Amino acid sequence: MLKHSRVFAVITALIGLAACGDDAGTNPTNVSTLSTFSSIQLNVFNPVCAVSGCHNGTQSPNLNASVSYTNILNVPSSQGLVYILPRNPNNSYLYRKLTGVNIIGDRMPRGRGPLPQAALDSIRVWIEKGAQNN
Repeated sequence: MLKHSRVFAVITALIGLAACGDDAGTNPTNVSTLSTFSSIQLNVFNPVCAVSGCHNGTQSPNLNASVSYTNILNVPSSQGLVYILPRNPNNSYLYRKLTGVNIIGDRMPRGRGPLPQAALDSIRVWIEKGAQNN
């Protein structure tokens, strides 16, 4: 049974990655994440955010895997709100930018459809649980 769960998780992740691509019009509708930082990095930040011309070091925050956690946890954005404020998703600017609620400028990812609700829920739960680097 555990083997089937792992196979399903891998297939779901691959479908999500294939659905993202580099096309600005692509909507990453199949992203599946757990409420852990490592899963969010792998399934959201890497394929959707830390891509050429976006948050791969050319725009703040840099969401490349080697630096993303330290660039968002308790770090103020250019708008004055902290990117990720542990236990407080409603005042975490990165979460607000992803949901499009109470922001300045565009909802992220810019020029693409919104993240799937499951991905947003996972990020919210991760923040609510303290935004651990796990």
